[in-house]
Amino acid sequence: MDKCDLLILTVHFGAGHISVSNAIEEHLKSIDPTYRVCIIDMNELLFSRKSKIMYRNFDRIIKTDSHVYNFYYYHRRPWSYLKHKEVFFAKFLSKIHELLQELQPACVLSTFPSSTEIMSLYKEAYNSKILLYTCITDVVDNSEWIHPNNDLYFVAHESIAARLIDKDISPEKLMATGIPVGKKFYKEYSKEALKVEFGYDARDRVILIMGGAHGLIPEKASFYRWLDRIEHVKTVIISGKNAKLKEKLESLQLRNIKVIEHTDRMPEYMHMVDILIGKAGGITVFEAIVSLLPSIVYKPELGQEMENCKFIKNEGLGLITEDIKELKKAVISLLYYDNRNKIIDNIKKVKENVNTEIIARKILETTRN
Repeated sequence: MDKCDLLILTVHFGAGHISVSNAIEEHLKSIDPTYRVCIIDMNELLFSRKSKIMYRNFDRIIKTDSHVYNFYYYHRRPWSYLKHKEVFFAKFLSKIHELLQELQPACVLSTFPSSTEIMSLYKEAYNSKILLYTCITDVVDNSEWIHPNNDLYFVAHESIAARLIDKDISPEKLMATGIPVGKKFYKEYSKEALKVEFGYDARDRVILIMGGAHGLIPEKASFYRWLDRIEHVKTVIISGKNAKLKEKLESLQLRNIKVIEHTDRMPEYMHMVDILIGKAGGITVFEAIVSLLPSIVYKPELGQEMENCKFIKNEGLGLITEDIKELKKAVISLLYYDNRNKIIDNIKKVKENVNTEIIARKILETTRN
């Protein structure tokens, strides 16, 4: 591998951590095209072929038993509590050392808790002075992110910064920037022009339904039949990896609902539609904020989703629903302009302090001579 200025350590648990990593790289290169970024999957680095098994098991747990995941999420203790941790992790730390010697980065940026933890242990074991920055990819202050040798945290919101200060993190080590999203989300779009471009009437109200990489969205056919009958409302469903649901929905032959597996035009979709229905992943929450898009969260189940929902509720950015009945009520509520506009006003206030470019400029400022 070639040498780089910034090494980003991430993972492929879901799509969020790698999306954040890519967004940061994109913003860096838009400012300085010569800046060298290397993005490495930490699990592939440390566990090689076993990482594929880890990811398959993760996908299985997410789909079938969120309680197991949540127990781990809320009860995991950092590895730094282990006695003789340097010995226990010697092999991993050696791999990190070899990578750093090869790439010679000025800074390491982590977008996953274990990456920060491993790098913190590395800095202690090797007496390293390399800069370690962490981008927290949900609206959380969990202890799994907090490690003694981290130099700077990029966090989602000022409320998270305040909670981390209460946990004895120095204010100088905190920047409230929002969760990073790609540059196209920051572009100015005409909603009406996008609707026409995507084949809709400019006066139609369009709903976007998506459930992240795993396609975790409502499965009841009756809900989609109900949605299909609402006048002047169109729906786009991004099914992700949920092939069975895609096939099921297409078999219903609904007139006003289109199903696609994935898209490379997500910024345009999120600026075009009027309501988003989906999960509360950290990057999705902030893509919606930058797009001024009101959200309806359906059945949050994973720990970080539930924490992100607290933020959505506290800031008035959308509605949280636990079942199909509540979901229908929320849809009807947000189809009214007054209700939707109240939420958009709240989103605008939060968006004022969301800026991925701040992260890029801080990294450039501290890593460029």
